[in-house]
Amino acid sequence: MQTYEGNYVISGGDWNMNPPEYNPVNLPLGHHLENSEVKMAPGFIPVDWKWAFDPYTPTNRNNDLPYVKGRNGTTVLDYFVVSPNIQLYTVEVIDLNFKDSDHNPVYLRFSIKPERQ
Repeated sequence: MQTYEGNYVISGGDWNMNPPEYNPVNLPLGHHLENSEVKMAPGFIPVDWKWAFDPYTPTNRNNDLPYVKGRNGTTVLDYFVVSPNIQLYTVEVIDLNFKDSDHNPVYLRFSIKPERQ
């Protein structure tokens, strides 16, 4: 059963919660990664759909204090959900160290899969 009825679907943005399977990994990038209070439910999308996110670079920071890398809590709140007829190649956060915002931009590289005959 195709729940997207042949349409090509990419939905992304600030979900205000971590994606399923997000497990913060503090790498030597200097960010202090943490979980948000709420996580997206794993069964929210059909099993053949994909969550597309970069688990290593934060997209959002706490903004209760001026930003200091490594001190403020950071997490992943900006990501995509993708239908099975989309081929994903790359999802990466462009780490601007939250210059001018409490979010970093997210880059998604993809192609549309050819229709099966």
